[in-house]
Amino acid sequence: MRCPVRPAVVLLGLTPFMLAGCSEADKKELAEFFGRKRTPTEQEVIESATLRVLRERAKSLAVQDTIGAVSFLQGRRLMRVRGYGIVVGLGEEGSREMPEPIRDKLLQEMRKHHHLGSSRAGLKDFSPENMLDSLDTAAVLVSGEIPAASLKGARFDATVEALPGTQTRSLAGGHLWRCDLYMYRETAAGNVSEGRALAYAEGPIYIEPFTQQADSPTRVDPRRGRLLGGGTNVVDRPIHLELYQPSYQQASAIARRINARFPCNPKVADAVAPGAVNLTIPPSYRADPDRFLELVTHVYLPDHPAFVERRARELAVELTDPQAPHDDIGLAWEGLGRTILPVIRELYGDQRPHVAYHAARTGLRLNDELAVEVLRRFAHDTQSKFQPLAIRELGLARGLHQSASALRPLLSAEDPRVRGWAYEALRGRGDRAIRTLSVGGGDFYLDLVDADGPPLLRATTAEEPRLAIFGRNLSFRPPVFYTAPDETLILNAEPDDKNLTLIRRWPQREGLLSFKTSLDVAEVVARLGADSVPAEAGDPPGAELSYSQIIEALYYLCETQRLEAKFVLEKPRLSDLLRPLRPTGRPMTDLD
Repeated sequence: MRCPVRPAVVLLGLTPFMLAGCSEADKKELAEFFGRKRTPTEQEVIESATLRVLRERAKSLAVQDTIGAVSFLQGRRLMRVRGYGIVVGLGEEGSREMPEPIRDKLLQEMRKHHHLGSSRAGLKDFSPENMLDSLDTAAVLVSGEIPAASLKGARFDATVEALPGTQTRSLAGGHLWRCDLYMYRETAAGNVSEGRALAYAEGPIYIEPFTQQADSPTRVDPRRGRLLGGGTNVVDRPIHLELYQPSYQQASAIARRINARFPCNPKVADAVAPGAVNLTIPPSYRADPDRFLELVTHVYLPDHPAFVERRARELAVELTDPQAPHDDIGLAWEGLGRTILPVIRELYGDQRPHVAYHAARTGLRLNDELAVEVLRRFAHDTQSKFQPLAIRELGLARGLHQSASALRPLLSAEDPRVRGWAYEALRGRGDRAIRTLSVGGGDFYLDLVDADGPPLLRATTAEEPRLAIFGRNLSFRPPVFYTAPDETLILNAEPDDKNLTLIRRWPQREGLLSFKTSLDVAEVVARLGADSVPAEAGDPPGAELSYSQIIEALYYLCETQRLEAKFVLEKPRLSDLLRPLRPTGRPMTDLD
């Protein structure tokens, strides 16, 4: 495990057994950090605060006697991968330049993944060489970080950037063809060694909207973009427990305890050496492997009934202390299992919010229906710091149908943040209040949220491109006029018009495409993202715009009140960028 020694505040959140798992190099870096020259006051504050937290945590009964007290998790570092790919659909914005080794590799991948030039695949006339020589394409460097414990099929964001020294002007509107991603290692000669492919990346390029106008204070480099959820892991990342004091007897005891707590076939834990226990994520936790890893380190080694009963009640007393490690206590309770429910139920009605919340959260995770009402009160309390946490927990309680009923009213809340939290929680469980449409053959998703309250549009910029429309039958209000910053799109409706006219211009094509749609926002979005040449006869044409171009247009129309809705652009959080995504299922309806 990598010890995060900077900044100092991060250290304050570490449990003692996490710090004990540092490698010798990490311990050296930690010593150097505390050994740096500071004023006596600064040094004393950092050291005393850190040591005080560690001492208090070490005394917690949520830490003592657990698996995490005698072992630590290995394999939790991010794994950086990269590769070279080809972006298509750039018009005249691409370039032909690239180093010869990269060109050879791209030609190899285009034949491997796309069968260009293959008679058997019917693509003999499509020459990879001609494509690379076109200004409609550009060679790019693709990079990303596979999160720890990431499973095969899990998705992550990736970065795409034009090769340095090339004449590529912009990747806007481009689509990355599938390319393999590898873990690269520097060699002694300064070269890089390429191993086996660990992931691949593909999909539309996302470039931050609202930043390309000349007067924007935060202009971004159009030669650099992101793939929202465009990276896919192709192998399970191994993870194991490493014992502080190697002992096959201890390792076997740990494996037996884990397998008893998480019965599964094949077994979850395997003592492969005196100092190591391999872990396999159980099927019930594959959507959230981090939660399993948190939980497994809080499982107690003793499991006889007298210990379980005594420790459960001791933790109940400790939880009442405002300075106690409440999250650790909840996880330790959860590790003890459902037999301790009578103990924690006694705390559901406690007047101290931190006590009631953590007790009810544990009960919810142990599928106790009585906990739903307690978490519902926290989820609806706009003054509680536990509101967003309670909403998330109710969303994860998929075995308790009442939890969804507790969340649906929040889709109509006054605060857009609360509506967004409830939407994310309900979408994660496939709730009936949200209907998902695929736009542009899967370029992005459109969620229609059945909700009252003021109309709201919410667009994501991490994990996957997804636009949510809160409300029913949301329509544009004529007169409407919008021109894209690059003049590739015009939307127009006169005051008495019943339809919206869309005019699309491509810089690399001659002529214009013009068609009409209704004023319904969902239909307009679908037509903006659909292909200009329909896949099937009789289907209407589309404007073939990228996700970022569409949300930029919607933002402007909301700001000018031609669309009476609030627009929220969700910026990525650190947790969004570091965690893997669940594989996306087939949408309920396709609207291409």
